[in-house]
Amino acid sequence: MAENILLIYILGYFTIRYGGAWLLGKITVHRGMFHSIPALFISSQITFLCFPGSDLRIRGLMALGIGVGFLSHLVLDEIYSVKWNGLSVKISNSAGSALKFVGPDYLANIITLGLMFTLTYAVYGEFKQELIAKPAIEDPAVKIYMIGKEETGNEVIR
Repeated sequence: MAENILLIYILGYFTIRYGGAWLLGKITVHRGMFHSIPALFISSQITFLCFPGSDLRIRGLMALGIGVGFLSHLVLDEIYSVKWNGLSVKISNSAGSALKFVGPDYLANIITLGLMFTLTYAVYGEFKQELIAKPAIEDPAVKIYMIGKEETGNEVIR
């Protein structure tokens, strides 16, 4: 039984390492739009939306962790695109390509930005749903003030 599991892992590794890498190289470009600031927001928002649980603070913390990790990757890519040889500095061709908002391909830009805005709307919907389900007023002093407003007949915004 253990040999079968090991064989599956080995076959999976070689399939992904060689077959998957070849396929990915054919259909994508290095440092395309999924290596950009909008991709950072996309990955963070997917994490927020897919993380199990109903507490928005925990889901937001997980999304923030993904975002910080993604941003550190992009910043390190930019830092290492500058080559230091003693006193001489050489900037590689990839400099400036990690911290971008748009790329040269219009279709990739439209798809990436469309996905980002769609996910932003979905995250907004989660927050809106949470705010409707749970009243935002928890402070007793604010509640007393609001009750006084209701008695006078003025409109109360909750």
